[in-house]
Amino acid sequence: MLQMVAICPHPPIIIPEVGKGEERKAESTVKGMMEIALDIKELEPDLLVFITPHGPVFQDAITISRPKKVKGSLQKFGTSLSLERTFGGEFSTSLVKRARGLKAMVAEITDSDAHGYGINLELDHGILIPLYYFDKAGINAPIVPVNMGMLPFHELYEFGICLKEVINSFPGKVVVVVSADLSHRLTHNAPAGFEPLGKVFDEILVQALEEGDVMRVLTIDNQLVNKAGECGLRPVIMGLGVLDGHEIMSKKYSYEGPFGVGYLVATLTPGPELETRFLLKEIIKNEKDNIDRIRENESWPVKWARENLESYLSTGRKHSKPETVPQEFSSPKGVFVSIKKQGQLRGCIGTISATKETLAEEIQSNSLKAALEDPRFEPIKEDELDQLTYSVDILEKPEKIASMKELDPEIYGVIVKKGSRQGLLLPMLEGIDIVEEQVAIAKQKAGIRPHEDVELERFRVVRYY
Repeated sequence: MLQMVAICPHPPIIIPEVGKGEERKAESTVKGMMEIALDIKELEPDLLVFITPHGPVFQDAITISRPKKVKGSLQKFGTSLSLERTFGGEFSTSLVKRARGLKAMVAEITDSDAHGYGINLELDHGILIPLYYFDKAGINAPIVPVNMGMLPFHELYEFGICLKEVINSFPGKVVVVVSADLSHRLTHNAPAGFEPLGKVFDEILVQALEEGDVMRVLTIDNQLVNKAGECGLRPVIMGLGVLDGHEIMSKKYSYEGPFGVGYLVATLTPGPELETRFLLKEIIKNEKDNIDRIRENESWPVKWARENLESYLSTGRKHSKPETVPQEFSSPKGVFVSIKKQGQLRGCIGTISATKETLAEEIQSNSLKAALEDPRFEPIKEDELDQLTYSVDILEKPEKIASMKELDPEIYGVIVKKGSRQGLLLPMLEGIDIVEEQVAIAKQKAGIRPHEDVELERFRVVRYY
């Protein structure tokens, strides 16, 4: 039986062996973690299900780590402190079996699987930090480590519903622990830089959770999410799925952001079952309506890019030339096509200058390459098409510049050159607002070392949605 969903932050600095006194700057969080651990102890749970953003995260799947030994260490944070627990094997097996009917892939990862993927199955700090406080409170229940996936929100929520069903069939008491830090951009010395909207994101999320307003969490604007630089929204959505169909009773132990990262300690407890709280259909409809609104307002370049990809994936054939092309898109130019899924990049490829006779052909070519040939991602599949959004950047002619002083990431893209190597980064990218960072990423893309001198060029783009 489900006892509660506990939301816990995971900053290593709140562990005294790591913080060495600095943890006192997060006094409210430390106190909140001690209190929540004691409350969980009183429930005498038979199993803890952790949902973490810092384990092996896959683009297309939710996974459960199943190593031979469920253990982890905080060695990389400067202490030899380690924790080990028993794995809830039967529960995990039941969860994977029950999840076979979901659209999302759910699978266990064993030690041999991890070796093949080149990943580590040791407990990550997203689990170890809360577990440290639970351990201090005398909680020794077996655990099941669940790793979030970079999936659409409704699929994450649906997994939570599936998890709830398995919990309901489990003979013992279960606490679901959602490991979640909020915005990483609250102050000027924050690890991801300062973003004023980080505070707005945290305020919305914390208030929605206090009020049990699930739909408000599920409909937070994607641009706001990206600006916030969070790592906890997806685990929170999975945890909310566990409470589907129930009134939610919340308790906030603490919220603060002393190091520029938002730390929330809270519990969500299932109340009475209510017909109006079964929300999956509404969530799916909301996502579809949002995509439909975007489609209705598409510019010509974006519509052309999308229709080309949809046609190719559904029929295997490329579109013929468009019947009409607006006058402003008649000249051949370099083009970048970017594709996102639930606000997350799914593919982006382009050309610095024209490689085709017409702009329409340039867009057509790069839309397919962005979807199918971006080496960072698996090729896009036909069943993803109704979840995708697009942007098309049309590049102006680059100009040489003497130094980085002539750059501005909000206005200019940058091209770095060193011999035969060159790298490009577009302007107006979320989270990149410092010139040095813009150039560093462009160098990295080109395989140029950070200290190497480079030739610089800048360019403007016209971005279409």
